[in-house]
This record gives sequence, structure tokens and C-alpha cells, in this order.
Amino acid sequence: MLGGLSEIKPVDTDIEIILKSVKSHLEEKLGKELYMLKGDSYKTQVVAGVNYFIKAQIDENSYIIIKVFRDLPNNDNPDKLVSVNVQVKREDNITFFE
Repeated sequence: MLGGLSEIKPVDTDIEIILKSVKSHLEEKLGKELYMLKGDSYKTQVVAGVNYFIKAQIDENSYIIIKVFRDLPNNDNPDKLVSVNVQVKREDNITFFE
């Protein structure tokens, strides 16, 4: 559904590629080097491109949820880290945030 969030999905290869592509921007935003960045789950939102809401583990007990925008393929733009939620627990659901 256009504009609505998808059901939660398990991480796949595409999500791991997205995480790698935004890792340096994420480290800059968090102000620290990430030795672990392991995808946990995600949801998508179809807009003029796709928003990815990805829950990821960044150390043994810490999780984040990031919003990444992927533009339409014909625009040839890189994935863009939009926002980060650091107040996340393992059991938290992925929700829309800004």
C-alpha cells in the first residue's frame, strides 16, 4: 500500500547492503565507531522511492532503528540515512518516527 508501512520482515542481503552503505554516516551521526552493525528486522514504506525502517544491533545489548531513503532507480542516488532512534530495546517494535 502506497504510504503505509509493510509488515515486519526478516533481514535479507539487500538490507545488509543498505546498512553497509550508510554505516559511515551513521557513525558520524552517533559520534562513535560501530564495531557491530547487524540487521535484525525491517519494514518498508513506498513513497517516491522506498523508506526502510531497519532495526539493527550495534553491540551486545544495544539496538537502534534507522530510517533510510532509497530513491527511484532511474535517479541514480545513493541510499540516504534520514534519522536514527537510539532508545530501542531488543523487544521493541519498529514504528514510524522522525
